[in-house]
Amino acid sequence: MAAGITGSSTAETARRRKEASALRTRPPWGWTPSGGGVLALLAGLVVWQALTSFEEAHVADATHLAGAEVSREITDHTRRLTEPLRLLGAAVGEAPRPGWKRQRALLIEQFPGVLTVDLLGDASRPIESVSRPSVDSVPPPPRAPAMQGDESWLGDVSLIGSEPFAWLVVPAAGSQKLAALPRVDTFTTSALSPEARRFSIPVEAGSHLIFETHSPEEGALVISRSLELATKGTEWQLRVAAAPAIVVTGRCRFGGSLSGSRW
Repeated sequence: MAAGITGSSTAETARRRKEASALRTRPPWGWTPSGGGVLALLAGLVVWQALTSFEEAHVADATHLAGAEVSREITDHTRRLTEPLRLLGAAVGEAPRPGWKRQRALLIEQFPGVLTVDLLGDASRPIESVSRPSVDSVPPPPRAPAMQGDESWLGDVSLIGSEPFAWLVVPAAGSQKLAALPRVDTFTTSALSPEARRFSIPVEAGSHLIFETHSPEEGALVISRSLELATKGTEWQLRVAAAPAIVVTGRCRFGGSLSGSRW
């Protein structure tokens, strides 16, 4: 009987020591992560990193696609103005033919941003001018550089009131030239699709802002593109930004000087 009591007491003592040891090693928050919990946590981190990398790659791809699309729209719109100018210039001959003036008026109607189309002679002196109705003041056409073949020149930015305009000049028959005067904001806006118009699109000539839809987002991914809008001239800078932070910086040729208090 004494041996049984002694064995029971020994077993009870061992049990209490085991419980005390467990209490000493248990975390203060009362939970010990299992091996399966640790693996689940690690797996979640791996999946999160993979999703983040996928999203970053998606934004980068979308940035390049958006840049290409905006560049194409502006370039194509400029060509849609340049090509009719070339055709009119080739058809004029040494003297304007009947109906040629009406063709220039139709061209102005087709492009809302174009204010006037001038036929220029030697030293860029105006021979004939067709302007949009209700136009009160038009700056003189620029003295374009020597051009030949398919060359074109994107000329001076000028202010009419507070609005910037840019001359686009192409060769005509003989030593003549045709010069169209597009309004920068109307011409640029009409070049863009409704989807592209949701983007932020600032346009600068040198350090001067000449067009902007709205300010771009901060921290946006930036890429560079080249816009060949004319074969001669200096440069414009084009930036395009859209949610979720898509930004494009491009360049096109631009000639002439800036004037006016706005600059």
